[in-house]
Amino acid sequence: MRKIIILLLLLAGTLCLILSAAAREQARLGEKLIRLRVVAASDSADDQTRKLAVRDRLLAVVSAQDWQTRDEASAWLRDHLDALEAAGREALPDGEALTLTFGETRCPARDYGSFALPAGDYLTLEARIGAGEGHNWWCVVYPTLCAVPSASVPSAAADGGLTAGEIALITQDTPAVKLRFRILDLLF
Repeated sequence: MRKIIILLLLLAGTLCLILSAAAREQARLGEKLIRLRVVAASDSADDQTRKLAVRDRLLAVVSAQDWQTRDEASAWLRDHLDALEAAGREALPDGEALTLTFGETRCPARDYGSFALPAGDYLTLEARIGAGEGHNWWCVVYPTLCAVPSASVPSAAADGGLTAGEIALITQDTPAVKLRFRILDLLF
């Protein structure tokens, strides 16, 4: 019985170390990226179409910027919220509400096909159309990963200051880690 308790404690300790490392990785990514979220007014086809039109307007503006650092991008976004909101409103019918906010947001894990991001806290530019009760669209505006072809994601991420390990993490170029315990292999 004592051996089983020791084994369970070792297993729990190992799991804590793994979770702690994953949390540190996410925190490092969260300090380097700025995400974009566009929330539709509802899930109707028209509202979803307008969401994509607002997204396109916002991406056209932010993709034209030549930010060198996350701090530079953050300052620019804070200073230009009104202009970004005006650009987004151009895609909406007169009178439809659009609200832009910029700040720390708890974001879900997202797989974008050519890269994926873990859930966590990220600096986020959010555009909420109307009541904002519809499906939303997520991406990364710094470094600009939304508007680049899949093959260019690693170089765009490197230009944005991500390390080779962080790029491998988001592009899923790292082999999956599999934990094995020799004692468990022998027992089962």
